[in-house]
Amino acid sequence: MIPDEKPEFERLLKELFGGMGMRPPDVEAVAGFWKSLGRVSIIEFTRACEFMLAQLEFSEPPKYLNPSFVWGAVRRLRARGGSATGSQSVREQLLDLAERDPQHNGHLKAAIALNDATWAEFERRDPELAALELGIAQWGLILARDPPDSPQYAEARREDWKFREARRQLIERRQADAEKRGAA
Repeated sequence: MIPDEKPEFERLLKELFGGMGMRPPDVEAVAGFWKSLGRVSIIEFTRACEFMLAQLEFSEPPKYLNPSFVWGAVRRLRARGGSATGSQSVREQLLDLAERDPQHNGHLKAAIALNDATWAEFERRDPELAALELGIAQWGLILARDPPDSPQYAEARREDWKFREARRQLIERRQADAEKRGAA
């Protein structure tokens, strides 16, 4: 980030702390975050803040917040192709592969189209369950990619478990409701 972006950075950082139910960061904490996140663009920082606040829908906020949490969110967004740095998502990589490999071009494009249609239908029919399944898939990507001794892996295990537990509870609640309707 550049010095001109510091007021925007401070505003976003205060929103992040507030959204997580924490008191606003003091001057020292802001300076520490600014220094630690100096290589992150303001766009990536904005998206990381939005991502972290969106995750609160399915998980508890952390007890404390430090720059490593923000870096973790930035890395997750980069891994799925969501950063301003130009890295590609898995879907984009498959489309590129389909263009370079004429023998499998049609099969790869058909598989991608089928996957897109399946997820769209799933989200249309059951948005609550689809959001949980998508969260499980995103955390699973980190579990598959990161080394088991990394902090990101540990966080991914915790979050993956929370999403899976939320899915189990949702399914059990729906089954109980269906049994009640069937008994009535």
